[in-house]
Amino acid sequence: MKRKSLLFFVLMLAVASLQAAGVPDGKNVLVSEYKLSWDVASTATTPAYRAEHYGVFISTTGDQPADFSLLFEETLSTTIPGWQNQPRELDISSYAGQTIYVAFRHFNITDMDRIMIDNVKIRIVETGVGDVVLLNEDFQSGIDNPAGEDWLPEGWSSVDADGDNLFWYFGVRQGNASMRSESWATNPLTPDNWLITPSLYLGYVGINDKETISAAVFPNPASDAINIQASAPLTRIILTDIRGSIVYQSNVAAENHRIVTDNFVNGMYILRLFTENGTTEKKIQISR
Repeated sequence: MKRKSLLFFVLMLAVASLQAAGVPDGKNVLVSEYKLSWDVASTATTPAYRAEHYGVFISTTGDQPADFSLLFEETLSTTIPGWQNQPRELDISSYAGQTIYVAFRHFNITDMDRIMIDNVKIRIVETGVGDVVLLNEDFQSGIDNPAGEDWLPEGWSSVDADGDNLFWYFGVRQGNASMRSESWATNPLTPDNWLITPSLYLGYVGINDKETISAAVFPNPASDAINIQASAPLTRIILTDIRGSIVYQSNVAAENHRIVTDNFVNGMYILRLFTENGTTEKKIQISR
């Protein structure tokens, strides 16, 4: 066997051995995905007036219209009956590691009827593990709220960018709540209405090449405390809730650390561990 052929054969054996041992090969690094899903519907009885237009936008900088970039837009089909939910889903994994806002914009349409948005979810889809839901808003909690059409879920906002004093508004039909925006009300309207979610932090959970140190975190779910045992001395620890707000942080100089969780609300958290050798992130559930 020639020398170059022998070298190539040895290298291929090495790669195969590494892959068999579970070392990432660059083709399967992302084991978690972030999914955004929602239901949308037009409300018109007459098919010709169901062609509502809207877009889904995302921001990593703020919650004002100028901060957002377009992810997806469509004009709804006139052949689908009014009020019939149409499920949609987008992969937003490219925004991992960032705090995001999502906006639903009703625009570029006039003289139709109404559009409806419902069942907005952002979740982590991880191989071999059940989905982790970061945001789940079906708007049902607004049914008994005395605010009426002005009601919004906690942390949500609505912007009337066209200045006609008409916004996304809350409504209930046959016991099902949703958010709605009009393109006609007695006269044709030209809406530019934004419905904006709270901020959410999308950690690097499940991205193998982010985990440059190993650490055991237990118990998980945690009730009274989180115990951390790292493979190298920790320098800093940050714990954030799913919206990206820091609920605990500490500078440390030890491989082991304990976080008392008595004052934390139940839910999912992202634990970020820092050492001189690198960083890692873990999903933590607090449940008491």
